Amino acid sequence: MVFTVNLIASALLIRWKLALSMIIVDLHSGVKYYQYFTGIDYVNTTTSSTPFILYSLLLSGTAIIILLKPKQEYIDAAEQKVHNLNYKISHYNERVTNQEKEIERLGITTQKMINNINHELRLPVGNVMNFAELLNKGLNSYTTEQLKTLLDEIYQNSNRLSTMILNMLDLATLNANKIELRKQAVNFSRLTRERIELCRRIYLQDKKINFKLSITKEIFLEIDPHYICQTIDNLIINSITFSKNGTISIALLQEDNYVQFIIVDQGKGIGKKEIFDIFTPFKMGKNNQSKAKGRGAGLALCKAAIEAHRGEINAKGNGRKGATFCFALPVSI
Repeated sequence: MVFTVNLIASALLIRWKLALSMIIVDLHSGVKYYQYFTGIDYVNTTTSSTPFILYSLLLSGTAIIILLKPKQEYIDAAEQKVHNLNYKISHYNERVTNQEKEIERLGITTQKMINNINHELRLPVGNVMNFAELLNKGLNSYTTEQLKTLLDEIYQNSNRLSTMILNMLDLATLNANKIELRKQAVNFSRLTRERIELCRRIYLQDKKINFKLSITKEIFLEIDPHYICQTIDNLIINSITFSKNGTISIALLQEDNYVQFIIVDQGKGIGKKEIFDIFTPFKMGKNNQSKAKGRGAGLALCKAAIEAHRGEINAKGNGRKGATFCFALPVSI
């Protein structure tokens, strides 16, 4: 039994060359120890004896195990390598596929960006140049009312162009995390009212839109006025741009440790599926793809600016009419 156990242990635990030499030594040693402990001077080891046959079978079986074991281990190792290789190939294929999709997405985004910038730059720049040329050719030939109309058009187009360029620059800066917010204590209630009045004066024009305001007085926050003003402006401009009439409701309130700004319009609305991409740069609703008026970058800037202040922003829409935008800023920021 000891000899058998040694054979099996040798075959399973050590290399076959060493195991084979140990088996030969053990076979001889086993006989000698057996003679010593039993006091028998002679052990029948002829080829016809039962013990010899049993030992020979065990030795043969163990030899087969020893010879087959490395081959089996080699096969197992090879299968494992093939499995790992297949996994790596699958992983690399997935990465290539994802990269191809990302390249395609970036290509589409780039094209939208080019179209957006092309539209945003050409129209206001062209208007400013045309109106300035009219003033230059016949300044004295226009009435005061006509001059005011031309100057209003120049101002509005210049402001639109400036907003678009600033949005693009600020968005790139915020996304690259290269900016430090210059925070200061601000009367947020008064700032909100000022931005509303400014946007109404510049962007409302002849639209019959009513504003319903519910602004809590004397709310103070430590913020970067530049980026928060940009955010409020973009949300108001967005509501005016995509509303023909109706009411735009704006609320500012403080709840616990957060200040909430909520704006609700009755415009074209946002599809339920499009809500998830509304803050992606140059990603607009299907009803607004041709209305490139800065929203492609504006809402993305809003998200970047609010998150830079450790706040949250979200949008809601039923897909039929109207949209709601809300952002919340922590009181201690």
